[in-house]
Order: sequence, then structure tokens, then C-alpha cells
Amino acid sequence: KRQEISNKIAPLMSVVSGKSTLTAVEGILIEAKMPDTCIMTTYDLQKGVRITVEAKVIEEGSFIINAQKFVQTLRVMDGEEITLTVDSKLSASFVSGRSSHKMIALKGEDFPSIPELSSDRSFIMSQAILKNMISKVDFAMGVNDQRAVLNGTFFKITDDSIMLVSCDSFKLAK
Repeated sequence: KRQEISNKIAPLMSVVSGKSTLTAVEGILIEAKMPDTCIMTTYDLQKGVRITVEAKVIEEGSFIINAQKFVQTLRVMDGEEITLTVDSKLSASFVSGRSSHKMIALKGEDFPSIPELSSDRSFIMSQAILKNMISKVDFAMGVNDQRAVLNGTFFKITDDSIMLVSCDSFKLAK
């Protein structure tokens, strides 16, 4: 769905490298996985973002599309669903409603891999829950305080809980 992709693509764009000697980091790695998953990844060699969207996958594959051109194409297309095909010559074709657009893709293998984080002390948490927790303490976070310890949020993580604390020397939130 075109609108779903447009809504989810903002976090990806925050990581895309503007100008780089490595063309692949200026793009979005799109991986189509059977039966109905499309994974989109951006990585600027320092930070990376990966999102998953539901899609009807006809054939599995991975390729890189220029991120800026992809976003601009999504904005101008009409129609509710978007069809993306990449042929053997790496010509990407976008079709949505009465709109169609072509651009060049790169091989997915050219995309630098995001380092896998592994630790015996790790956990998985919903993005929505973390965002909600931070929103409840960010008002008390110091912004330009000379004392660096007040410019942020303290995370205390134990086996069964996570506590966030922010303080700007006037306000305290826990």
C-alpha cells in the first residue's frame, strides 16, 4: 500500500547519507521475502534503520533504490497500491494507479551490512512503548545545560523493569 510505505519511510530517510563515495548508502535496500514481507533498510555506515511492511511478494529478491528519488516518486504517484518490479537489467519500474515511473536499481549485495548486535544482556522492546516512556520524561530533560549529565535521560534497566529519569535541576521526572 502506497500510503503505508509513505508513512513508514520517514525514519529511513533520517539515516540516508546525502553525498557519499559509496553509492549504495544513498539508497534504500529493499528485500522482498515470501510470502508477504518487504524489509527496507538504510545505513550510513554509522547508524542504520530497518522497517518491515506487508506486501504481496511474487518473487523474492533484493535491490537498492535511490532514497531521494524513491520518496519523490511516492509523493507524486496516485493510486492506493504500488507495484514495484526490477528486471534482470536492474531497471526498476513503479506503477500506481495511472502513474508509472522508471529508475535504475543497484544489486542488493552491494549494500553494506548492518552489524548484528548480540549480547547475553539484551532485550527486545516495542518502539511504541519506548517512545511513550521517553515522552513522559522528556519535558524535564536539560537541553543546553553546561552540566552534561543533565542533558539527557538516565535509563536504569534491571531484569524485570526499565526506569527512565530526567532532570534539568528544576524539574524531575521518573
